[in-house]
Amino acid sequence: MAELLALPGQLRLLHAPFANILFVAGVASGKTHGGALWALAQVIQQPLAVGFIGAQSYQQLSRVSLPALMTLLAEAGIEQHYNREPPIEWGSSRFPNHERILSIRIPGCKRPAQIICGTMDNYDSHRGISIGWAWLDEARDMVGEAYDVILSRLRGQPMGTVYRTLLTTTPNGFGWLHKRFVAEPVTGSGIVRAKTTENPYLPPGFVDTLRAQYTERFARQEIDGEFLNLTAGQAYYAFSRIKHVGQVTIDPGRPMFFTMDWNVSPLCACYGQSDSTRADIAGEIFIQGSGRTADAAEEFTRRHAGHKRKQVTVYGDMSGANRDTRSDTTDYQIIERVFTAAGWTVEIKRNYFNPPMIESVEVVNACFEHNRCMVDPSCKYLLTDLEQVAWQEGTRVLDKSNKDLTHESDALRYFLFKEFSERKAGMSAIL
Repeated sequence: MAELLALPGQLRLLHAPFANILFVAGVASGKTHGGALWALAQVIQQPLAVGFIGAQSYQQLSRVSLPALMTLLAEAGIEQHYNREPPIEWGSSRFPNHERILSIRIPGCKRPAQIICGTMDNYDSHRGISIGWAWLDEARDMVGEAYDVILSRLRGQPMGTVYRTLLTTTPNGFGWLHKRFVAEPVTGSGIVRAKTTENPYLPPGFVDTLRAQYTERFARQEIDGEFLNLTAGQAYYAFSRIKHVGQVTIDPGRPMFFTMDWNVSPLCACYGQSDSTRADIAGEIFIQGSGRTADAAEEFTRRHAGHKRKQVTVYGDMSGANRDTRSDTTDYQIIERVFTAAGWTVEIKRNYFNPPMIESVEVVNACFEHNRCMVDPSCKYLLTDLEQVAWQEGTRVLDKSNKDLTHESDALRYFLFKEFSERKAGMSAIL
């Protein structure tokens, strides 16, 4: 078998003495590759024990977790078949149906090593399986009950099987993972850590660029792999009226941005000017009582009728592209129509998915912490949001019990996430 390389954190994982391991690692530290190396070790050491690989979603499983192991198998010169019955010369299969079954040929073994591959969004569907080991990737996205189901299926394997589990993840607050592996660990469980900085194969400046975009607190979680509570108290904690509020003057010779939350009452939008390094919020629109999308767009064009360079970029979440039962026209199309009629050139930069809540809130915090954002004092509703919006206790969602809060800051969040998150710099995590 070909020799495979491993990073320091991955080597610590492979030599960890625990039966149940939590591999906590920063982004781009090689946590999924480490999980694949661990799974390959189980296949080689216990080829007769059925394995399990799980991720929260089918997209994560099929695009990230499973390909990581299949690539390793190919690099090692090990034959494999997925979603189909293995050749008869490999020996008898354990399964009559091979959908989401990975079969692996181990030289000298009387039957193929086999792995069940599944998603944890419907974890109850796995209650009938019997396995010897399991790897759950990006466990932060799962609920503790899903892990309980997998633990209960560690049985029914050949005598001598060493039953093991591995969870790979970037930390996400003091949830069930922290409780089980840090605060109240049970016998046989342990934690292995790895930092983003341990990966020498990252592009030059990768970590420095991440730190420049993250808040110091978020960097400790995402880069250093620390457990931190990011969902308690004030959501936009990095904002300060002293530092981040000041008069914003619109330059009539530069383009503008317009970003909107699609709530009906209040109907909210904010606008301003930006470049690749900063954003200045010059004004807001706040309409109570069944406001229409067109109303907000028309108010913007009225306020800026004398703007010389009538060029505007529009932002919002994915719901703005939805048609409802009353019309075939989307909110984005309505805005574009109003702006165009007023002589503006329009570019739409919608989010094609709803921004992850914690990550997008932290993008806003990073913009304030690194002084990339200034808010005009006329934006009284946005300023109230930035000071008063809080997390719903014990959850990863914002508290929306006050119907006037969150909407202006949501509009700002959609814009800043689109333009100032690490995805903008093309730095999707190297797994």
